[in-house]
Amino acid sequence: MSPLLDVLITLLQWGVVGWRRQLAAREALHPYLVHALTQCAETLGERVLQTPGNPISVGLTLDSLGQDATFIGSMLFSRCASGARVISPGKVAEVAGMTFQGYGASCDAYPHAYMTVAAAIGTTEAEVDEFLRRLTVCVEEYKARRKRQGNGDSAAF
Repeated sequence: MSPLLDVLITLLQWGVVGWRRQLAAREALHPYLVHALTQCAETLGERVLQTPGNPISVGLTLDSLGQDATFIGSMLFSRCASGARVISPGKVAEVAGMTFQGYGASCDAYPHAYMTVAAAIGTTEAEVDEFLRRLTVCVEEYKARRKRQGNGDSAAF
């Protein structure tokens, strides 16, 4: 109940004008996120996924990380960078008797490992920059460890 109460208090404090101001700030941040993520993707040898109908989230391929791309999500979380969602291709899961191909992805059998990040309400350009710095460190560390191990298996991390 506590998180719900916090949201209610925040929304009441902002009022309609404050809420609209937050939405406008988020919308203004989205192009910055796309631009900064595109630059980061180039340095990592990846690309930003084109999703013109999504004004909040941005996708980034993680193909250079292989099937264990989801390990980057845990690396980011351990560095206090939460909210990113990492998907590896080909994951199959059964939930309530139903089988899902490409579990967690936006569509079945998506051919790329990818992550999504969002221009969430309250996010600043400085926070985007810091997130991308942490992402770059994580990817470089992951690749270096994988190269030292020679087999790319993150289970040994």
